[in-house]
Amino acid sequence: MTKINGSLLFLLPVLFSTFLVSCAVAVPTGVKPQVTRSDVDERRVDSNMKLTLTSRKLLDDVKKYINEAHKNIVVVDGFLFRDVAFRDTDNTLAELLSPESCDRIANELKVDYLVVLNPLMARSAGDDEGFFVPMLAGAMSSEHESRITSMIIDLRIGKFVCNIRSSAIGRDRMLYYVIFIAGNEAQTDDSAVKGLSAEIGNAINDHNKHKNTRIAIMSNEVFIDVTDTSTLDQTWHEEYEYNPP
Repeated sequence: MTKINGSLLFLLPVLFSTFLVSCAVAVPTGVKPQVTRSDVDERRVDSNMKLTLTSRKLLDDVKKYINEAHKNIVVVDGFLFRDVAFRDTDNTLAELLSPESCDRIANELKVDYLVVLNPLMARSAGDDEGFFVPMLAGAMSSEHESRITSMIIDLRIGKFVCNIRSSAIGRDRMLYYVIFIAGNEAQTDDSAVKGLSAEIGNAINDHNKHKNTRIAIMSNEVFIDVTDTSTLDQTWHEEYEYNPP
């Protein structure tokens, strides 16, 4: 009988795990988002809302998707917009909408609209289903939902244009047979962001009659869902690890 060196024996689990990974296939699948547009209830808008550029990946992707769908809309550099719009350190919505700030934005940047993004939120949308037979076969299915909202402001007159809400529900499925694993991964995060971005462009074009338009995009530091009169369910959580394909 051939003896196996101790160091090689230690490597066997690693080699086996590598083999299992090589037999796993997960196919990303798109999901059709549900997108709605609504009027802004100014009574529910916090004028002390802090506007930031911290969600860089989300901000960059919304900019990219708007540019892809609407060639007449130019998104200006966020850091340049921030430095022109805010002279105090608070970076609040109230400061942004002050006549002095709006005048600087108009004169130096000629930006027409500001889009304020709320964080991308996600939750499980039902119980997991499936079965598992150890070392033989199994299947699992889980449903989840992603949601994101935004607010559009006409900086030329300092008025709110509309709210936009985009949500996507999808189901992940996984099949397992001996050492082979296959399934799909519903891209709810990316679908919700794409749906929101397209509708932002549609709303701005409807409001500005499809003229060439310059906009800026910033994030709301503290999430307040101004598109929904109900309190956000506790099952929702912020997607800090937003990584679209």
